[in-house]
Amino acid sequence: MDFANARLVNEAGSLLTYELPLLPVENNGFPVKKFQLVVRVDRDRQSFEHAALRLIAPLRVMLVAKVQSGEMTASFTTVDPKLPSVLSTMRMDYSASVLLVKKAEIFETTRADFQRVKPYSEKFGVKIGPLRVLPF
Repeated sequence: MDFANARLVNEAGSLLTYELPLLPVENNGFPVKKFQLVVRVDRDRQSFEHAALRLIAPLRVMLVAKVQSGEMTASFTTVDPKLPSVLSTMRMDYSASVLLVKKAEIFETTRADFQRVKPYSEKFGVKIGPLRVLPF
């Protein structure tokens, strides 16, 4: 991602929406010009709210497959204001054709049962005492 050339697209109160250009990786051949990355952040909490990666032009893969459209989105939730936001929803949809057979899929996963994990020393309620050496 090219953070130096990020462009502010929308500002609604404390929510800022940026379009981030993608940088090509050397010797990779991945067509980054065909994708658009949009990220929404909360200025007050300094945390992610939403991210979306969209295919903006059809993409041909290995001469037999063609992806006509695609989008991957991720939503973030603040569980504890002292900690960074966590991924709560991820969704991916696409439509493609492989050897003239069309296919479209939608995948979505949501997580809502966030729990604080206790440190190992607090897990069993055991107090760790001073270190003693066994006499031999």
